[in-house]
Amino acid sequence: MSNFKVIPMRNFANEPSPTDKLILIQDGATTPEDLQDISSALSGARKSVLLVSDLTATLTLTDEIVLVDDSAPEEPDTVTITLPSAEDAQGKVYTIKKIGGDEDVEIEGDDSETIDGATTFTLALQYDTVTLVSNGTEWFITSTYSAPIPEE
Repeated sequence: MSNFKVIPMRNFANEPSPTDKLILIQDGATTPEDLQDISSALSGARKSVLLVSDLTATLTLTDEIVLVDDSAPEEPDTVTITLPSAEDAQGKVYTIKKIGGDEDVEIEGDDSETIDGATTFTLALQYDTVTLVSNGTEWFITSTYSAPIPEE
């Protein structure tokens, strides 16, 4: 792999801030084509967004962001999202967000695979979100978000 230079792009303040960005420039990149290749790599491709409105769904390796509308099923019940095999999905990251407010969304591993050591993880409140990653043998939670409960 080629060497890269890290160039800080600051907001022109004296101190670093959360809005600072880093740009990776491939060492030796001298032509506009070199910079375009780097720019394309940094901008990334669009993310795959899957809308789930059934009682069950099994994620595929092409899914990335999963929006679960748990208010759509006719029969009130828990919506179950099954992750693919952790072995097949090594390094894969999913972000799953509950956009409906009616039922729980239960996320489970494939067969006996676990999520942070548990067999399931539940999103209970509207707008709850979890991001998971596979290490090749099991799933790990890397972040969660729980929306504040509105005051009545």
